[in-house]
Amino acid sequence: MSVGRDTMVRDSLTGLRNMLSFEDLAEVMFANLQRRARQAVFARIEIANLKAVRATEGDEAADTLVRAVASILALHTRASDVVARVSDGAFALLMTDMDPSFVNTYFAHLMTRLEAAEVSTPNGVVRAVLNAGVSVSREGSVEDRLAHAHELATDARHMGPGKHQIEMVVTE
Repeated sequence: MSVGRDTMVRDSLTGLRNMLSFEDLAEVMFANLQRRARQAVFARIEIANLKAVRATEGDEAADTLVRAVASILALHTRASDVVARVSDGAFALLMTDMDPSFVNTYFAHLMTRLEAAEVSTPNGVVRAVLNAGVSVSREGSVEDRLAHAHELATDARHMGPGKHQIEMVVTE
């Protein structure tokens, strides 16, 4: 991939896909899954304490925390998964061909790994406080699935720090 093209599809802070390239690739992948009558896992993971870290520790610490979360996401997802940074402290995932019975276990382990990430600052160590929403379905559109994952992440935020919500619409 050329440097110019890479900057159009990659987030400059994390190296992950950006929102536009995520949506473009997700449209193709989701349509393929729907043709094969397969479920897709759409997730939104948000760093709930990013604004507080930015306010108390500064931009550099907040950016380091975002990069740490992005690195863990990249490390603990499969090559076939699509991961993107979609806003300052939020990430989107599209996971294909995942057994729906494994989704709860997978995200519980992923959240544990993400929340264990530490960022050293002049005032001590900062950890990410995360909320996540996960939508498993083969119905609707990419926009619908992402919006639903975002709603679930918002619901999780209201439940308290470190919570995640998973909703599965498993169609036979």
